Amino acid sequence: MPDLHCSFCGKGQQQVRKLIDGNPNLDTPVSYICDECLERCTREFARSIELTPEERTHWRNSLKMYERLRRRP
Repeated sequence: MPDLHCSFCGKGQQQVRKLIDGNPNLDTPVSYICDECLERCTREFARSIELTPEERTHWRNSLKMYERLRRRP
């Protein structure tokens, strides 16, 4: 199995909980994002746009999920 790395932070797949490929429709994905960078991107995205109250609740719940997952062994 090849040694895959996050395209954003460079951490290897053994250093993170999960790597997600950037294009599952290609035989060889061109990029990967780890769970840590996905959380950071989600936080930044939620801060950088105008959200309705319903959207804000959705994002807040998503971020809470990241927090719970990070605490798991």
